[in-house]
Amino acid sequence: MPGPEATIERECGALASAVGFGFYKIAFKNRRGCPDRVLTVDGDPDGGLAAALSGRCVFLEFKRSGAKPDPVQVLAHEDLRRHGARVEVVDSVEQFKGIMQEYQRGRES
Repeated sequence: MPGPEATIERECGALASAVGFGFYKIAFKNRRGCPDRVLTVDGDPDGGLAAALSGRCVFLEFKRSGAKPDPVQVLAHEDLRRHGARVEVVDSVEQFKGIMQEYQRGRES
């Protein structure tokens, strides 16, 4: 049975899909601690890449409620942020909804 982190991640993926956002599983080769999900405004694979290149994406690190990233993850997140990426550690569906609302407002303007 999936743990609490997987449950949060699965519910967030369903929410993203319901509004047409991309919710992708990603892997960084030879890099430990990097987030393994990315949320994009556009819902198709080509749009997802275009969205990532235009800065309309956020890297997501899912954690069980109240959990924090480990030291290796903190370093990887800081490195991504230094390169201009947005990285969020998500430990609840409500927090994820807030991130989605920010993107929905941007989509409407």
